[in-house]
Parts: sequence; C-alpha cells; structure tokens
Amino acid sequence: MRQKQDFYVTVCRIVSYKNVSAIVQAFNQLGRNLIVIGTGAELEMIRQIAKPNVQLLGWQPAEVVEKYMAEAKAFVYAACEDFGIALVEAQAGGTPVIAYAAGGALETVLDIRQHPETGTGLFFPSQTAAAIVEAVEEFEQLQGKFQPEMARLHAEKFAPEVFEQRYLAFVEQCYQEFLSGDFSKSGT
Repeated sequence: MRQKQDFYVTVCRIVSYKNVSAIVQAFNQLGRNLIVIGTGAELEMIRQIAKPNVQLLGWQPAEVVEKYMAEAKAFVYAACEDFGIALVEAQAGGTPVIAYAAGGALETVLDIRQHPETGTGLFFPSQTAAAIVEAVEEFEQLQGKFQPEMARLHAEKFAPEVFEQRYLAFVEQCYQEFLSGDFSKSGT
C-alpha cells in the first residue's frame, strides 16, 4: 500500500448529479488540498469556482487514477448511485471514503462510527458543502482509527469473482428448489 499524502481526491464524471460543486465548495472553505479527476459538462464551472487548493486534473489514465486514489487521505463522493464502483476502488487501494449516506454507498462503505474496528469510511447526511465540511473535519479527528487493510479486505467482497460465485450459488439453490418443489426458501 502506498504512503498517504496530504490531499483528498474525488474521481467521477463532472456532471450535476455527482455534486462535485458541493465538494469543491467544501474544500474551498476548508482550505485543504483536493484533487478532482474527471471531465464532463460542469468542468468549466468547477474550474471557475475552485480556489488554488483544488486541482482539476481532467481525464486521467487508469494508472494515474489508481495512484491518486491510493495516496489520498480519503476519497470524497457526494453522488447517490445504485452501486458506485469508485467507492469500492478507493477502498481496494486502502483509502477511506467520505460519502453521501445514500444508495450503494450504504452497502459498500462501513461507517467507522458504527463499525469502530472495521470501518472503511464516514457518511455525511446531505449533499451540501456544509455537510461535507463537517464530515471532513470529523474524518480528520478519526483519521488514525482507519486501517488501510480493513478497507482493502472489505473491497474484496465486491470483486467480480465473488459476485460470480454468489450468483451461481443462488442459481443452483433456485434450481435445486425447483427440482424438489420446495419454493419456500427463495420466496418465489
């Protein structure tokens, strides 16, 4: 695992529903270093509001994204997604996640306040700059409690091989229930 550096990172398409503007506004207030990786319709607007502590790198190749994700203090995410693969990718690199408490994040991130031994991130309750500021400040208080290995191990639960194995096991279970006529377990 890489040595953590003094910056936060967000990686996504720069479009309205990703709420990158709220993240940038929060870091403008905090004065902490933020790296923004991605491109999209709101990139120019984000460029105009960003203060010098916020670097916009635009699109970057996978190896550059992986480097920044692995070296960041935390990955910040303000969108509501069904799944949110970037959250899992950050954790796979041993990086804690600061995320909006909705959607797939609730399944892929373990809030350290509820999981003190195995926490992989911290949730904030609303998609606002104020909520993100609060979460980053709380993260800095709790930063020493995060264990990169826990984040990496947690991310492994979402590996394609694990999904495939669970999916095939479920299909096999359904098939066996079909053959036996016992449909009570699968709820069908």
